[in-house]
Amino acid sequence: MPRVAPQPAVEHPAAVGGLGLEAIELMIADCVESESKALMTLLLMRVSGVTLLEDGLKASKPGYRDYIARTPAFLPWFPRTWR
Repeated sequence: MPRVAPQPAVEHPAAVGGLGLEAIELMIADCVESESKALMTLLLMRVSGVTLLEDGLKASKPGYRDYIARTPAFLPWFPRTWR
């Protein structure tokens, strides 16, 4: 029977202090997730959603411009009184 040389042990890069593929994948996923949230907020606040709805309401409801000026669009907070 032929003798087979033992294979050297290969350790995962994360086990020896380097960044493994899993760590890199998590970092990329975290960046993409943050960018996705920022993009969705931008689209809802400036491109569609709130802007389109408010344009129609400004024209049809008296006093709505004042309401917009003192009320936050998405996050519930205290009314703005300094404007």
